[in-house]
Amino acid sequence: MEKKMMLLMTFLLIGIGLVNAQISKVTGHVTSDEDGLPVVGASVLVKGTTIGTVTDMDGNFAINNVPSTAKTLVVSFIGMQTQEVHIKGHVKVVMISDAKALDEVMVVAYGTAKKSSFTGSAAAVSGKDIAKLQVSSVSKALEGAAAGVTVVSTSGQPGENSKIRIRGIGSFSASSAPLYVVDGIPYDEDAVNAINPSDIESMSILKDASSASLYGSRAANGVVMITTKRGSADKSVVSVEARWGVNTRAIPEYDIMKDQRTYVQTYWQSYKNELIKMEKGGAAEASAGLINVLAYNPFIGIENGEMVNADGVVSSAPLKHNDDWAKEALHNGMRQEYNISLGGG
Repeated sequence: MEKKMMLLMTFLLIGIGLVNAQISKVTGHVTSDEDGLPVVGASVLVKGTTIGTVTDMDGNFAINNVPSTAKTLVVSFIGMQTQEVHIKGHVKVVMISDAKALDEVMVVAYGTAKKSSFTGSAAAVSGKDIAKLQVSSVSKALEGAAAGVTVVSTSGQPGENSKIRIRGIGSFSASSAPLYVVDGIPYDEDAVNAINPSDIESMSILKDASSASLYGSRAANGVVMITTKRGSADKSVVSVEARWGVNTRAIPEYDIMKDQRTYVQTYWQSYKNELIKMEKGGAAEASAGLINVLAYNPFIGIENGEMVNADGVVSSAPLKHNDDWAKEALHNGMRQEYNISLGGG
């Protein structure tokens, strides 16, 4: 009886596995909730994988070779909210318009405009998005936040301001920097980076000629429009921000000689090779004349010609000094930043 039960359970488990494995192809139809029409070109991706496709002219899609372990499809389209649906043989997806993104107000050269009605080339970054970032300058706040905007760090030095590039490297003023306008007033790059990012309400990056026409040739490399926070009739609010961090070397240190004996031996070998090449001697001459090129005898109680013998063996005499000056001079740096702001009536 027990053997029959075990055999029955085995067949049941195999059957369940076969049923799960059968869902290797998923088809579906994607429509819009506003008019019910098919959504053409929507991206359909199996969550957690690179398997996916796009919808055709009728809003239909088909994905083959779907893993049996996959559970969710991710459907996305520009201007619509991303949808996640459970995987089954055939799915119907209704895309919802992302009205919030279209109604977002952005600052342009002649005032403000909604994204839905603006026809120029521009990108907007809100103060809420900036508040989520741990940055200390305006240029850092734009890094990776706006399409078509390149933020370059020239040296990687901690606290250094990055360079913003919106267009090419040629301009009327022989500079690649964009024009910065803060609350309607043009600023230079250094002055803008002194603004506390927490005081910024929004930033708009104007990239085409029509958007920047008000500023003429100064806007040849684009315009960064910055709007700072304004007072309100609400209760006074004091905001305090404190940041603390440690600056360390991002990449491993180069391999360097930290031992004087290794340095002396390497210098002796180089000097010997030079003498042999010039036919002026060999190992013995290198040992005798090493002080002439080294200019310093680091050993105690050893004559200048005895630092390295003719076999290339360095003296075991004690060293006068064996300090690691790089270790003494370079340490992890501590970074502290404090911002205090007052808002309200």
